[in-house]
Amino acid sequence: MKRFFCGVVVLMLACPLFSGCDSDEHVSSFSDAIDVCVGVDHSCAVQSSGKVTCWGSNIFGESDVPDGVEFTAVSCSESYTCGLTKDGAIRCWGQRLACIDNEQNDSCMETPALHPPDEKGFRQLVVGGDATCALRADGTVYCWGNTSNPCFGPPGEGKQYVQIDGNGCSYCGLEASGKVDCGDDNDALHSPPDVIEQPWDVKPLPENILFSSIAVEGTWACGILKDDPAEIYCWGQDTQDALSPTGGTWNEEKIPVTRIDTNLWFKCILREGKKYKCYGEQGGTLSYPPDDNFVKLAMEGNHGCGVLKNGHVRCWGDDYKGKSSPP
Repeated sequence: MKRFFCGVVVLMLACPLFSGCDSDEHVSSFSDAIDVCVGVDHSCAVQSSGKVTCWGSNIFGESDVPDGVEFTAVSCSESYTCGLTKDGAIRCWGQRLACIDNEQNDSCMETPALHPPDEKGFRQLVVGGDATCALRADGTVYCWGNTSNPCFGPPGEGKQYVQIDGNGCSYCGLEASGKVDCGDDNDALHSPPDVIEQPWDVKPLPENILFSSIAVEGTWACGILKDDPAEIYCWGQDTQDALSPTGGTWNEEKIPVTRIDTNLWFKCILREGKKYKCYGEQGGTLSYPPDDNFVKLAMEGNHGCGVLKNGHVRCWGDDYKGKSSPP
């Protein structure tokens, strides 16, 4: 299985090549988690006290959480992590390196993704790849890192949003009206039906659809409809016909959807009073989450973690370097 990050091909190797790769699902000892994130080989969670705990790989310092800082949210990339502090500032740790042969040596060059703006008042943070974006309290967006990458598509500069989401290469902003803005650099996500020219099948985003929240995954995205919270709509690159549900509906019982979480291959929707229900491809690198009472999921590559209703964190999938084994 190959995965693409902003033009970089990452080969997802088969599980048996790694020591300790196969794992049973693991549950944390702490029971007050409020947020969770996963990178390629590490995972982190925020506890109600503001403490962030990370586990798994620490080759680049991606699990070295700063001392004495209280956080409200955390977001993981492959080799670094950023957190949103209680006063709305952003702190990052680890390294984002461009290296020859994936070795840390003199050929490595640190990118500026680890250097967030020196200001407070942010209320949302999305980390991924070479670029990071954050949403200010006034609704404007600030992005930093390798924003000159040709694949990088930020929301419109100077506009105001109530939510942002993305993966380091493609970002979208949700306006208060419910309209989605995915910038001008990602044709699969932002183009209306009459201007799409792509070598793959693309499901368009009609201009009259409004959303209450969105989830963006590279070249495709999904959102909860503003006028009908029991329905979601997905758009973008649809190479495996994964953006349209079998039978014509995502939610046969018409129960309001409260959250959507995604990875590259599938999407999971959370409905009021129900467990997550997932759609799309699974099996090659990551299976659907365990049948448990999750309230939030984070999935990347070949492992995932989620916050349970009881505040514990439960992880599943590849356990290379202990990334699926929370303390």
